[in-house]
Amino acid sequence: MNTVIIPTYSEQENIAELKRRLPKDVNVLIVDDSPNELTADAARSAGFQVLHRNGKKGLSSAVIDGLRICDSEKVIIMDADLQHPPELIPELLKQLDTHDLVVASRYVDGGGCQDWDLDRKVISKVANLAARPLTNIRDAVSGFFGLRRSMLPDLNGLNSRGFKIMLELLVTGNWNSVVEVPYTFETRKRGHSKLGWKQITGYLLQLVSLYLYKYRILRFMIIGATGTVINLASLYLLNTFVIHKAFTANWTTAVADRSYLAAFIPAFLLSVVSNYLLNNLWTFRERIAGKAGFWKYLLMACTTLPIDISLVYIFTEYAGLYYILSAAITILITFIIRYTISKKFIWKGQR
Repeated sequence: MNTVIIPTYSEQENIAELKRRLPKDVNVLIVDDSPNELTADAARSAGFQVLHRNGKKGLSSAVIDGLRICDSEKVIIMDADLQHPPELIPELLKQLDTHDLVVASRYVDGGGCQDWDLDRKVISKVANLAARPLTNIRDAVSGFFGLRRSMLPDLNGLNSRGFKIMLELLVTGNWNSVVEVPYTFETRKRGHSKLGWKQITGYLLQLVSLYLYKYRILRFMIIGATGTVINLASLYLLNTFVIHKAFTANWTTAVADRSYLAAFIPAFLLSVVSNYLLNNLWTFRERIAGKAGFWKYLLMACTTLPIDISLVYIFTEYAGLYYILSAAITILITFIIRYTISKKFIWKGQR
C-alpha cells in the first residue's frame, strides 16, 4: 500500500477533515512534534499510524523519520493544514508510475494560490528565485510532493535542520525523472501558520548549505581564502622579521629590497599544506585523493610556483604595487588553474 507522510504540529483541528478527504487506499503516517498528545490522539482515533516525537524537531527531520519507518515504494509528503488538497494524491501516485519524483506545483500552468497576502506571495517568489541555480523545478520550495523510495539518497546524509526537505532531496538525489503537476494552494481554515523568521532563517541557512554542496568550486574558494590569509600573513611576518633582515645584513640593498620573493616560497608552501588538508576534509570529501594525493598536490603547487613568483615580481617591480597586494592578485589569477588540476587529477576517485 502507498504511504502519505504528514508532519504535524498542533494540527488536531484538521485531522477529521483530513480523514474525510484523503484517499481510502493509502496508509497515512502522522509524524507529530506537538507539545501535547492532542494531535496524536486525534490521528490515532482517525485510524492513522502515528509517530509522536518529544520536542519540536522540525519538518525536515519529521519527513526523514517518516521515510525511515515506512516501507512503501511510493510515498507522498504533504502538510496537515489542508492547504495541500488531498484530492491531488491519486494523480501524484499515477505520475510516480513513470517518474522518480513528482512535485505539486503552484508555478506551472494551471497552478496558483488562493487569497494570498502580498507578503506571502513575495516571500514565496523570492524563495523560489533564490533556489533557481540549484534546480530547474519551478516550485522548488513546495511541501507537497511524492517520490519513489528506491531512488532516495542516503537519509543519514540529509540536513534534518532545514524546512524545505524537497529542495534538499532535489539537489542531493540522483533522480532520473522529475515532473511538476499543477495545483491550487488553498487557504488555511483552522489552526495557525508556522511561517516565521525562524523558518525564513532556516531556509537561508539551508540554501547556503546546498549551494556549497552543489557547487564544489565555492568550497574550494573558501578553503583558498583561508590559505590566502595564511599565505599573506606568513609572507609578511617572514619577510619583515626574518628574511629581509638577513638579506640586508648579507646582500646589497637592491637584493634586500626583493627579499619578499624568497619569503614567498615558504609562505606559499605553508598555505599549500593547509589547503590540501582542508580540501581533503571538506571540498572533495566524497572523493579519494589516494595515498599519493598530497605529493601530487605538492607537485602541482611547485609546478605553478615559478608562475606565482614571476607574477609577484612583475606586479611589484613594474606595476609598483605593494608586495602583499601583488601576492594576493597572483593567488587569484592562479586559482582556476589549481582548481581544475585538483578536480581532474588529484581528487578524481569516488569514495
